[in-house]
Amino acid sequence: MCRIIAGPTVTRILAEYGADVLKITSPSLSDVPFFQVDGNMGKHAADLDLKSEAGRKEFEKLLDDVDVIVDGYRPGALDKLGYGAEAMAALAKKRGKGIVYVNENCFGYEGEWAGRAGWQQIADCVSFLSNQQTAHDTNPKLRLPELPGLKASLWVTPAPLFPLSLSPTTAQAAWARSLH
Repeated sequence: MCRIIAGPTVTRILAEYGADVLKITSPSLSDVPFFQVDGNMGKHAADLDLKSEAGRKEFEKLLDDVDVIVDGYRPGALDKLGYGAEAMAALAKKRGKGIVYVNENCFGYEGEWAGRAGWQQIADCVSFLSNQQTAHDTNPKLRLPELPGLKASLWVTPAPLFPLSLSPTTAQAAWARSLH
């Protein structure tokens, strides 16, 4: 349930660890083709419209066996559809098997930008990272940009691993939050 850099990197690394990863994307949302090559490595992919009855029904069948959900959408987007962290915790309790809900977020959970969709380039600019990369450079040259979204994904990837090591009855729900 994520697109572009940070969330897909988390799920790609989980696939590299051996997880069976299914990337669910809305058929109405475009993806950036060159990110798909790296970010989708080792995954299965499906388009589901969670605003349609048929898409919701299919998604709910998939939730019967899910262990980890990675939510990379703006805060509250999946809540509006009925698939946010609290709904998944209730589902975990009902089915007697835990769900690890990983939520990666670009601009944080509080403040005036908390509800914005995250974009790497905008985050770099508003955090002054772009400016700081060249501030002390007396000999300007082509520089590779820092990728805070990528760094955040590397920090949050291990989050689902610990709760998954617990017994199904102990790990009713775990929620990992990240911001980059």
